[in-house]
Amino acid sequence: MAEATAPWQFWALFNVYGVYYGMTEGVEKALVADFVPSADRGTAFGIYYGATPEAPASDSVICGECQSFPMVVPDGKVTFLRPVVHTGFTVAF
Repeated sequence: MAEATAPWQFWALFNVYGVYYGMTEGVEKALVADFVPSADRGTAFGIYYGATPEAPASDSVICGECQSFPMVVPDGKVTFLRPVVHTGFTVAF
């Protein structure tokens, strides 16, 4: 949204995000409910809702720290690689 130069652009991007969130939130909940036995669903949803806000926070910290060491990771390529690795770990568990 930093690229929005007019108020209408901000609201258009905000609406696109809302549609995306509305389309994916139910699917994520259904996926958790389908893969966990009914006796353990409460625990599974607790873990899901506990881990969901932690992932973006850890992503931001890790990418920020990696960007501060350009000798280790030149050209900021870690910014694009890190979400791929995080998704892989998420799918594996």
